[in-house]
Amino acid sequence: MTPSDQTFQRDVKRTLLRYTFGPVLLLVALFFALVGASWSYYVVMRSDEVRHLAAEVLDETIADYSARADLAASQNYDPDILRTNASARAAVFQYLYHEVNIDKRGTQFFLLDRKKQLVLGSEKALPPALTDVPEGWGVLARFEAHPETVHAEFLRRAADESSSQDLVIGRSLPHGNGYFLFLIPQESLQRSIRSPYLDFVLTDSYGGTPLATGSSYHPAAGHPQTEKLSADIASANRQTVSYGKGLYFVTEEALQEVPWTLYSILPVTDLIGRYRLGALILASLLLLLLPVLYHSVRQESLARAHAVKEEEQRATAMAEIRRLESQFQPHFLFNTLENIRYMVCLDPQAASRMLLALSGLLRYSIRGTSRLVPLAEDLTYTHHYLEIQTYRFGQRLRYQEQIADELSHALIPRLLFQPLLENAIHYGESADGTLTVSLTIRPDGPNRLTVIVKDAGCGMSGEQLEEIRTMLQSGDDSSAHTGLCNIARRLRLLYGKKAGMSIEAPPAGGFCVTLHLPFQEESEERIHAQNHHC
Repeated sequence: MTPSDQTFQRDVKRTLLRYTFGPVLLLVALFFALVGASWSYYVVMRSDEVRHLAAEVLDETIADYSARADLAASQNYDPDILRTNASARAAVFQYLYHEVNIDKRGTQFFLLDRKKQLVLGSEKALPPALTDVPEGWGVLARFEAHPETVHAEFLRRAADESSSQDLVIGRSLPHGNGYFLFLIPQESLQRSIRSPYLDFVLTDSYGGTPLATGSSYHPAAGHPQTEKLSADIASANRQTVSYGKGLYFVTEEALQEVPWTLYSILPVTDLIGRYRLGALILASLLLLLLPVLYHSVRQESLARAHAVKEEEQRATAMAEIRRLESQFQPHFLFNTLENIRYMVCLDPQAASRMLLALSGLLRYSIRGTSRLVPLAEDLTYTHHYLEIQTYRFGQRLRYQEQIADELSHALIPRLLFQPLLENAIHYGESADGTLTVSLTIRPDGPNRLTVIVKDAGCGMSGEQLEEIRTMLQSGDDSSAHTGLCNIARRLRLLYGKKAGMSIEAPPAGGFCVTLHLPFQEESEERIHAQNHHC
């Protein structure tokens, strides 16, 4: 494998990586970015926002009722007076009834004496959780242990372990005269924090679950308050956990007023299923599109590489054409300069004309404006060449020219005739010393023209003719016929198979070179510009 082939393969691989795998990776990255943004907004941010709002509601509720309980207890109610004084009892009842009905929660209130008997309340009887309690146990015992502090606990409505739990907030009366407490129904708390997006579970200081919303977390047949929080849920803060038959995103937040923790539980089974379905669809599309993209980019890369290679070949051909155009036989220059040196002494005016003709010819040979020129323009400089040769050979040179008038604007390769005429003059000397050379240019159908250069020299043998033909076919210009090789090479570079060159050596003598060229005419705009310039 050549270095150029290796470079080409590296370019193809680089192009494939850039235009095939690059967009694929970008598409995959975009998909995961959208999934990440969706997860961040609909799962993480929503869980944090709604959970924090629910925690604030619970904290405000506990703080509000704690303040009310503290205020009511500080009134120093005497249970014995309230039992006997109807007006005092009515005033206290009206005040407390107003307090519990402010927020429409269905909150109950109870005022007990030191023997834990009901003095007055919103209900005629105490909840079973406050009566069926052994001495030294329960919330009232904790009121006694810390008489100056407001306590908040959840109490069951009935002795049944599966019953709902209501929130109790209260404290002891001054001087141990009794107890005052509010009882907030569980349903009221559930309504205050319920969300259409996610569920909540509240754990108390004992690890129980006295409050829950929604249906995501049911550790005991629909009664979350009967068991402690699942270890999987409790340890999955800001994580996705598998619980039961579903997947849940869990966050937690500690309440400020009490040592309880609120957990948000967001079902994400369906969302993750949609993500997986989207990933499956994307993978399927990529599996279908990747071969198409690969083939398309590969074809484009090959076409681009082929175009680059053609451009390199064209550049090489143009360089070769410029080199061939700039070639002159050294002996022609040396002989011309030598003749000019002699003519300076014999005929200065003739020497001056020879110098002008030579300078015009040299200037034309190195001018790199265009590869193709009008036939009339190239003939002008061909005549400069013939003028120089006429000064060299004098009357011995006999030149004839037959050119169709309609071909004056035909485009031909620059310096096409000079090498052919130089070859004819060099090898066309007859036995009597004359040099007879002819140039014929004629149309050959609507799209071709023919150029014929003949001489009347001694000719050549069949072996020599075949040798020259082989040389022209192979492109080897190491022989003495450099001019012919030059023309053949330029025609191949410029026209490819559209042009041809043939040589003949008739038995009677002489040598004939025939060129067949595509007919291209100079544009009317250029003709008009040249005429206007003239």
